[in-house]
Amino acid sequence: MLARGDTYFIMPQWIVVGRSSWGNNLAYSSHLHYFAFMHSMASSGQKASMSGERTVTTRLRILVWLEFAFKVAEGVIPSTARFSEVPGYLDSKEAQEQFRTVFPGYVGSKDWTVDFFFTGIYNADARYVQQLALGSTLHTMQDAFSDSHVKRRGRPKAPAPVTNPGLVQQFLDYKLHNKVLLHPTADARPPDMSDAPKDKAALHPVSVGAEVVSCAAAKRPTGQSNWKKAMQALDPVYRLDQPHEKYSGKGAY
Repeated sequence: MLARGDTYFIMPQWIVVGRSSWGNNLAYSSHLHYFAFMHSMASSGQKASMSGERTVTTRLRILVWLEFAFKVAEGVIPSTARFSEVPGYLDSKEAQEQFRTVFPGYVGSKDWTVDFFFTGIYNADARYVQQLALGSTLHTMQDAFSDSHVKRRGRPKAPAPVTNPGLVQQFLDYKLHNKVLLHPTADARPPDMSDAPKDKAALHPVSVGAEVVSCAAAKRPTGQSNWKKAMQALDPVYRLDQPHEKYSGKGAY
């Protein structure tokens, strides 16, 4: 997803120099702009003052992204498919409409294909594209367990245990964070990361990830998807608390 040569210099530009308008590629967009749902965070406006995405909207966009990435991972969405074709592979009208809303320039362009999106080249090895898409699916889900990405009910100060993190109260906005000092503290390895619970009902990124990988690898009739089963594993990660914050924010970071 990092096809441009300025990728190597982009992080210092964002964090150290503060010139976040530079290098407006997918790496930038998925952290500080429209595609932050790829990291289970709320999308930001051009300026911090323009941020404030609705929590229910962020959740929907995350799940639409996960459905897209998962269906690429299992091969239901071909690696050579154009973005304009992708909505036809999504299950609901709401998901189809949201995909078009989130990726308008991609859907409207004949140049954007799934393989180019994930690899930066056309006609990439299909298996490689599937593996990258599966990694993206897992990455998004794993980020949802980070306290600097999602504010949840009843969380102790980071680093907090990752098992059963609590219901979602708010998706956070990276542009509002102290990116050097505070954000990384909750991205650190949790103390119970290696202790995946045997109880399948317990939420843990390793347990959820194992179920997602199993669904992606499972045999199925050609053209049919295991997304609904994968969604059963992913949905509890994104259940909203009642009540929850209506809009995104900075949280404690």
